[in-house]
Amino acid sequence: MIVKATYHSIWDGSGDDGKDIATDCKYDTETRRCFDIEDSGLEGKELEDLENLETEYVELEDGTRLGADEGVTFDYRGGSPC
Repeated sequence: MIVKATYHSIWDGSGDDGKDIATDCKYDTETRRCFDIEDSGLEGKELEDLENLETEYVELEDGTRLGADEGVTFDYRGGSPC
């Protein structure tokens, strides 16, 4: 089943130290694929200041967070979400 979800990418630190960029996406619960990840809209210096992608995960509408450790794949066709 395909559901609406939120894609999170955490940059330059983990936990509360990192910059969390959240965008809309779709998530296939059967294949565990996150796709149709929306562009963040970041531009200029704000985008240039991002250096290290620390982690990424998809958050479902019920608050469940799933990442690569849970078998999620992230489909960036169309470019990076940032």
